[in-house]
Amino acid sequence: GGQAPPPPPYGFGGGGGQFGGAPPQGPHGGGGGGGGGGGMADHVIHEKLVEREKARVARDYAKSDRMRDELQAAGIFVKDSEKRWSANDGRSGPIPTASGGYGAGGGGGGYGG
Repeated sequence: GGQAPPPPPYGFGGGGGQFGGAPPQGPHGGGGGGGGGGGMADHVIHEKLVEREKARVARDYAKSDRMRDELQAAGIFVKDSEKRWSANDGRSGPIPTASGGYGAGGGGGGYGG
């Protein structure tokens, strides 16, 4: 009678319903928790954040809100005030600019003279 193997270290799959808003006893078992496995891959997060920034630059706030909600459903939280994102699995990073780069933040003040 061997023991069951330990769970994988990234066990975020399945959770479902955490952000889905539907009660778990409902006929559809609570909104289908995004992504399974280890959540969204970093490059997918990056692409969605870039797309969201493009929408913000174009003042398409309905789209940018929709993108944020989609990320949040997958456990990715966007902190616009800090220009950072974080995931419920511990990952985090800077929010890219609409061009896909980082930190075109209006040119820092000059040092020295």
